[in-house]
Amino acid sequence: LCQGVRFTPAEVGERYRFSVGHLANLRKAGRAWPFIRLGNGGIRYRLSELLAAELRGTTGPLTLERVEQAVAACDAVPLEHRAAMQKHLRSAFGKW
Repeated sequence: LCQGVRFTPAEVGERYRFSVGHLANLRKAGRAWPFIRLGNGGIRYRLSELLAAELRGTTGPLTLERVEQAVAACDAVPLEHRAAMQKHLRSAFGKW
């Protein structure tokens, strides 16, 4: 469900308090989060990659609760989409 959600550099910068220029410098230096370069030259970041980066900075096992917390913290994602993502996660983890 997260794979199709993409953010512009301005949206990512707003969330992490980085300027668009700083994000461009990180990409140029090869230190940025994985991104997609569109045919028109635009840049997009996948929500799934951003969540993974946030979770990598923590310790302990990856649990459903930690993933749900990361999803809930994504203020740029509409509430109904966050709820759908959490429902999907609970369903997927319940099958394991």
